[in-house]
Amino acid sequence: MKKVFFVIWLLAVFNFSQTPEVDIPLEVNDGAGGSAILYFGLDPIATDEMDWSLGELPLPPLPPQTIFDARFNLPNGMESSLKDYRQGTNTFSGVKEYRIQYQPGAGSVINIIWNLVPGVTGLLQDLFGGVVVNVSMSGSGSYQVTNPGALDKLKMTITYTSPSLISPPSGAENIPILPTLSWNSLTGAINYGLYIATDDGFNNPVYTDTLIVDTSKTLTSALNPNTVYYWKVRGINANGGLLYSATRSFRTIRTIGWANLQYPGNQAITQGENITAYGRVYIEGVTPGAGGGTGISAWIGYSSQNSNPETWTNWVSAVYNQDYGNNDEYQASFGETLAMGEYYFASRYQYNNGPYAYGGYSASGGGFWDGIVNVSGRLTVLSELPGVPSLISPEDNAVSVSILPTFTWGTPINATVYRLQIAKDSGFGNLIVNDSTITDTSETITTSLEELTKYYWRVSAKNISGTSAFSNTRSFTTRDTTTNLEEEPGISDFVLYQNHPNPFNPVTSIKYRIPIRSHVTLKVFAITGNELAVLVNREQDAGFYEVNFNGANNPSGVYFYEINTGKYRSFRKMILLK
Repeated sequence: MKKVFFVIWLLAVFNFSQTPEVDIPLEVNDGAGGSAILYFGLDPIATDEMDWSLGELPLPPLPPQTIFDARFNLPNGMESSLKDYRQGTNTFSGVKEYRIQYQPGAGSVINIIWNLVPGVTGLLQDLFGGVVVNVSMSGSGSYQVTNPGALDKLKMTITYTSPSLISPPSGAENIPILPTLSWNSLTGAINYGLYIATDDGFNNPVYTDTLIVDTSKTLTSALNPNTVYYWKVRGINANGGLLYSATRSFRTIRTIGWANLQYPGNQAITQGENITAYGRVYIEGVTPGAGGGTGISAWIGYSSQNSNPETWTNWVSAVYNQDYGNNDEYQASFGETLAMGEYYFASRYQYNNGPYAYGGYSASGGGFWDGIVNVSGRLTVLSELPGVPSLISPEDNAVSVSILPTFTWGTPINATVYRLQIAKDSGFGNLIVNDSTITDTSETITTSLEELTKYYWRVSAKNISGTSAFSNTRSFTTRDTTTNLEEEPGISDFVLYQNHPNPFNPVTSIKYRIPIRSHVTLKVFAITGNELAVLVNREQDAGFYEVNFNGANNPSGVYFYEINTGKYRSFRKMILLK
């Protein structure tokens, strides 16, 4: 009855024994049918005694010499078992010694065959210090004892080397959400297994990869921000992988919790001026407290397109300005190099080389840019005021000036349109001409002035930003036109006037004056030189003429018209704008 109970107890122990953390098989055979699989390794609860809970069961004394046997002799020197585990974990690095005893059955040799995992190497020796047997063990291999009758015991000195992690260091903070993890190479490893979890027991894994062939891995799937992760590595070969590195932890980068474009939402400046824009940002545990938070980078960006700021290329580094509650405020100035036009601007932030966050403006305080509620600010860059025109012709105090004179002036900077004023008094209280639609730097009036009369004239320039001061005032006196034109012809009496209106769409009027009877041709040309229309081609008496040109069938663009009388030839430019 006691024997039955003992057998039942042994079976219970065997069935409920736990699996050791490091469990490595070792085959021993005599080449003639006798064989055994021994197991050795490590476990945290292992001792140098018989560890029943790990499946170490005592063996009876050796059988007769004609029967095969193989076993471990435990360190206590009194017991033997098919299994021998020593105290240590699967992260252990160090040396353990195991002793094997064997006897062949029908065979005459003993074969010892091993299949070691990465990080496990050994030295197989006789008990005399390796005088007879001194064999290195790694990977898969074997050794044959040819005289097992005389050499029936060997020892294995096993070196365990667990992987060692390099980066990031344990407890590291602000690690990118796509981190690069690295470790040292491990002897015998063909590839590596990387394990990441949110708990140090790895019960909540978030990443597992057992096919890494290098000693580093950059994740391609982002981890959660501001989260503590645990990671470890093991080496793997064809025999598996049992030894793990020590576990390390790291915290991923904190995220930007809120950001905006604070001010302004809309502003206009003149070319050459700057705008200063402000933005605010909040990062938990970083921006609260006095001074700018460490690790924050900020920019103000701008674009001529009202598009997503992620696509913009113009970014100006912003500097910390002040604390505002738990937020940090940054500012940057830009604009002095921008051409006239409309621009859009927004803020951008980054924490410790993490992802960018973009701030938008709204009247209620703004927030992350979304293009709907929180939008880009708007900047209008106006041209500088135009320069003051310098008068050219007629000269000051000129006399005998035509009653249909042509006025010319220099081109001031930034001018787009001009105002010509002509008056009989220097105070311009009695204006004869007040034309503010002139786009060229010359103008021939079409309403005759009085003969032998003194006039005053001046010009101002204008653009989108405003109007310049008037030029200096000049005076001139018209001539007496009672002279017979045929007796006193002069090339200056031939006049081709600027078309009006100009630009036009699609009809404009062209006026000209000839002092003597002439054969007149008036033609219109494209900017390429191609002739488009002949408006006049006949003999005409001296006088003032007007003809219309209809550009309905022509595209928008610059055109030229030319008058030719044989003695006089002139051309002017006109613009068709549809």
